[in-house]
Amino acid sequence: MLERLTFTDRYLKSLKAEQDKYFKIEYSPHKRNGRLSVFVERSGRKTFKFQYYSNGKRRFVIIGEYKEKSNGPGISLVEARQQFAELSKQYQELLQKGIDLRTYIQEQNRIEKREIKEREQRGTFGQLLDHYIADMRSRGCRTTDRIDRWFTDYVRNHYPLMLKQPANEITPNDIASILRRIHKEGIGKKKSKYRPNHKTGATTQVNKIRRNLYTAFQVGIKKENDPRDLLGCDIRFGLKSNPVSGVPVVSEWERTGERALEFDEIKNIWPLLDTKTNKIANGLIKFCLATGGQRHGEVLRCDRSCYDFRKMELVIPASINKNGHDHVVPLTSLALNILNEMEKIVGDSKFFFPAINKEDEPYSITSFSTALKRFCETNEYKQLKSDSNQLMLERFVPRDIRRTVETRMSEIGIPKEIRDRVQDHNLKRDVTDKHYNRYDYLKEKREALKTWESKLKDIMACEEEHNNMQ
Repeated sequence: MLERLTFTDRYLKSLKAEQDKYFKIEYSPHKRNGRLSVFVERSGRKTFKFQYYSNGKRRFVIIGEYKEKSNGPGISLVEARQQFAELSKQYQELLQKGIDLRTYIQEQNRIEKREIKEREQRGTFGQLLDHYIADMRSRGCRTTDRIDRWFTDYVRNHYPLMLKQPANEITPNDIASILRRIHKEGIGKKKSKYRPNHKTGATTQVNKIRRNLYTAFQVGIKKENDPRDLLGCDIRFGLKSNPVSGVPVVSEWERTGERALEFDEIKNIWPLLDTKTNKIANGLIKFCLATGGQRHGEVLRCDRSCYDFRKMELVIPASINKNGHDHVVPLTSLALNILNEMEKIVGDSKFFFPAINKEDEPYSITSFSTALKRFCETNEYKQLKSDSNQLMLERFVPRDIRRTVETRMSEIGIPKEIRDRVQDHNLKRDVTDKHYNRYDYLKEKREALKTWESKLKDIMACEEEHNNMQ
């Protein structure tokens, strides 16, 4: 018969260690509620346990070690009774569902340990940004360094605590706070000494940072589901959704390019490109115009091995090409003449457009943008008449060269499909094009570039004739 024991601190402290461990059970008239018990080890340590029956067998769930001294380890009798009451309630609920209490608690403990381990391995926001940059670098993206610098200037330097947060805990409000700061502080606003009333706002930069943050989270989501990345991966971001999706793109802040040089402008700037100032940048402008508006970043990264002078072709390899395939550009006599001029300037350099004082490295995109800006600022206003300064050249940027060629080729009647082939736009291709059609349209591209070359030579001939008449 069960002793009618009621636990007290005095009684518990009186229990002494024996040769074998033993336990005492507190009396309770409600057997289905479970009973509070205390186990006494051979060492004298006392442990509270919850006793219950499952399928006719007595089972125990550990509550905690009894704290005999006020400053010692463990739990008091009062705390043990509180935890017993919680377990008793849980036991009765699970009993109705036919679930064993100890089995349920063990499963919950396993889940908790797994979650803790996953939490420790879970990547932070900072690691997500680093992973995105590493992914871009592995794919040879030419804008990698610039975007990495943006993350440092706009995120890493200002949000150190946010960088330590798990990536899956970043909210749309966190992203919005980053973008608000860029807009509020006007980061990116500049004044030109040549055009003091002209400002370039931070609004477009807000959308650019948003776009790259969005892509960073998308790369993180795909990382964990990529079968190529499942083995040996220590970091998991645990992303279920992209928080940047909740932050809208401000469409009025998008700066859609519209600048396309007129033929008269091309006629005006061509002789200016023969000046002594920055012949690398000037040669690149002429070459991009002559080759049908190729992407200047791809042309810069092409070394001499990409040029086949016998076939009169430039092959932009898949490792450099934005669309990930070899792109063949027919070279006209005008383009070849420009390359001959560059060879006289750069000598035996690995590149036709090398970095200044670094012949084994290509001229950088940033340097080209800066050089073109200076070229425009220097030649913006020219003394066309003895008594006035007139606007000779409206400002343009590197990407406007590509738009210029596209627009003017259309003007002289070159079909859109061929223009797209020349400039290697990412055309929508059906199954036949993707798997079976291997025709490269080289003949059509060459004819289109010859037509374009003829037009360029015509306008330059008009300029020479005008100069001779004067």
